[in-house]
Amino acid sequence: DNDTVYAALGRPMVRFVLDGGVSTIFAYGQTGSGKTYTMTAIEMRTAYDLFALQQPQHFDEHGQSLLKIFVSCFELLGNEASDLLNNHSPVQILEDTFGQVNIKDALEFEVNHPEELQSLIQRASEFRKTSSTFKNDTSSRSHAVFQIRVINTAIPAAENGRLFLIDLAGSERASDALYHDKSRLKETQAINKSLMCLKDCIRNRVKATKEPSKHLHIPYRQSKLTHLLKDAFELESFRLCKSVVIACISPSAVDHSHTVNTLR
Repeated sequence: DNDTVYAALGRPMVRFVLDGGVSTIFAYGQTGSGKTYTMTAIEMRTAYDLFALQQPQHFDEHGQSLLKIFVSCFELLGNEASDLLNNHSPVQILEDTFGQVNIKDALEFEVNHPEELQSLIQRASEFRKTSSTFKNDTSSRSHAVFQIRVINTAIPAAENGRLFLIDLAGSERASDALYHDKSRLKETQAINKSLMCLKDCIRNRVKATKEPSKHLHIPYRQSKLTHLLKDAFELESFRLCKSVVIACISPSAVDHSHTVNTLR
């Protein structure tokens, strides 16, 4: 169940972020396989643990937290990004001359209680782009990205902790898109292209860890989604990073090819 999944995968990532690391959690799978259901549960539990898991070193002598927590949320379709907390205003994902990837024009909120963060999560979810498809009546047509940034005010020079919670749009086969109109087909192509890039980046990043002497190209700049996660994919990144991919699969035998593809 969601509690078990979160305890095994989510809670350790939250602890890592509170100590200044970069954590990423994906839900990957075909449309209608339960990605949004799973990620929403993880997001809600994360909102609580960001405050509950703070340790004694995170508080001053008066019992006030030394950590400041900020959240932003946007959706990605192809190379276009829009703010889910600011009326879909355009957001830019840019890399500066120092190699840092920045999210420009995204509205960011400071939160001081779990309920504040949960309210923002709910608000953003209501504005996410969905459409009816052959496989799913409420198919997500974009990648939803929650970025949670943790600043340790006791160590101003320290890097911010960052947590990316990403509910990916579902992958679709050509047969799933038979009844799509022109605009829906265009969305499907953009979704599948970014998912293919993500898959290539994950595979090559894992191979690079197993075979450090072998040169492998990780094409994270080919997609805004993977470019956003440069620290996780860049082999020479100085940041401490951890990533989790949750494979969401359908129990239907009709979807066995999707299941095999996801598990690969």
